[in-house]
Amino acid sequence: MIVWLIGISGAGKTTVGRALVEKMRTGGRPTLFIDGDEIRTVWKDDLGHTVEARRRNHSRLSQLCKVLDQDGVDIIVSALSIFPDLRAWNRRNLRHYLEVFLDLPLKEARSRDPKGIYAKRARGESRDVVGVDIPFPLGETVDLHIIKPEILDTPDNIANRILDLINNSETARPSSAGEPYRYAGRDLLETPETYEFAPCRDDEFFNGWQTHRSAAMAACLAYSGRLSPPPLGDCVENAPIRSEETGGKLTNIMSSLYHAAETAHPESEDYRNAKRTMDEFVKKFEIFRRLYDQYDENLKRGSGASVVDIDGYCVFGAALIAFHRRTGVPIYSSTLLKLLDAILSRGTDDLDTRTAGKITALLQGEDEVVRYWERHTESLKERRGDSQT
Repeated sequence: MIVWLIGISGAGKTTVGRALVEKMRTGGRPTLFIDGDEIRTVWKDDLGHTVEARRRNHSRLSQLCKVLDQDGVDIIVSALSIFPDLRAWNRRNLRHYLEVFLDLPLKEARSRDPKGIYAKRARGESRDVVGVDIPFPLGETVDLHIIKPEILDTPDNIANRILDLINNSETARPSSAGEPYRYAGRDLLETPETYEFAPCRDDEFFNGWQTHRSAAMAACLAYSGRLSPPPLGDCVENAPIRSEETGGKLTNIMSSLYHAAETAHPESEDYRNAKRTMDEFVKKFEIFRRLYDQYDENLKRGSGASVVDIDGYCVFGAALIAFHRRTGVPIYSSTLLKLLDAILSRGTDDLDTRTAGKITALLQGEDEVVRYWERHTESLKERRGDSQT
């Protein structure tokens, strides 16, 4: 499902879009927000603002949405969109496409001017401004036309109106997309989840999980400016393997454990110590659903320690993947899935490029782990079949 918000600069597209995304995520629908200006920065601002450059940027947005749409990802797009023919292309080629026109008069947009675009144009410092130099064609075929947004109504109420449009549209969501992923929609680092696996072993659950992860991968790749995930080792610091000292900064401890899982001989004392330490941290996360940035030599929470940040959890995730590769032990895969639920529950809108890249590496590692267990399950089924014949 794609909701495409159009309107001139200052109409409130980004504000309304973010409010709508928040409501959808709270309702249990993992949703990706794409801002036209942010996409420009992902591509290193290689396009200007001429009519032709704007057309190319619009085409990039449309093509990106088509790829994500094929995976059943819910997307909210905020973009000027001054080309009726490209908006018509969206409607023909994107499934469950809804267009919302935030219709703000130019006079009001000039007075708001949150990005200073109109002021720069007035001082002669820029040109090719939509609404001034470039006409904005009215949205004549939109699904919802909101006049004077944020003047006659609030962003929250506008988001509710769009939600009503989504819910009332017969084609707003494909029937084959499955139920929303049940462990998405709230901050799991602040409010840890008690997992119930018994009711989750069905196609609807796994379809929701796959849609959730596809959306996350696409968003993190976009914010990282990468076409593919970096190596898993990019998540960790260059820390030496420590066979005796166990306390200290969590990122250093986890980096050391990662390197031990990757390089230490399985019969060595370094490896056995590293695995014991890793298993202790896995137990902590399984019980409390959180880790801290400092631990003492007994692996107790350090004095004055705080809950670790996303980068710290990324190092923990890399160590989980490394130990799963080495051992194939299920607890590492189970903890990894819960960890990524927690990391992604914070959303992807405010990630820096480096952290976004780390999360894509973890998502790729998670996919590797899931495929491992799919192959393992199929192998067991084949063995059982052979034993019965």
